[in-house]
Amino acid sequence: MTKYTKAEIDPWSTKAKIQALLAEALGVSFDALMNFYTTGEFVAGVTLSSVESWISQEAAPEDSAKILKALAAMHERSTVKTTELYAWPRQVLETSPFDRSTLELMGVTEEKISAVERGGDDDGTMARVIAHILNKSQEEVSEVLAQRKEIS
Repeated sequence: MTKYTKAEIDPWSTKAKIQALLAEALGVSFDALMNFYTTGEFVAGVTLSSVESWISQEAAPEDSAKILKALAAMHERSTVKTTELYAWPRQVLETSPFDRSTLELMGVTEEKISAVERGGDDDGTMARVIAHILNKSQEEVSEVLAQRKEIS
């Protein structure tokens, strides 16, 4: 890791095993690491393109029920009207010592922040990071996020 950060190793000249270990150490997928080498940006999460690719190339007929159930949940979520955004998690993240790139490396993407603001569930990632920032337990932050309350 030190050699990468000091630019002593060209990331394109190393073997796939080392790349996979580096991706794991950074907490990103192998694909996200390869994309970073090409674009200079970490793409956290799943892209629409990768979902389309998986469905068209790898999904089996028995996967269709789960896909349709997920689409129905997405549609139901999109029809729920939220009058007020749940704003304190974003405020904590924006005033934290971590910049946007660091938060994305930790798994806190703009999509996840927006989803929580609109009433979506946290997968545990935001609770873990916010707990670290506020020096609280992850369980305490998870409970507050689930109840859409502010933390004390």
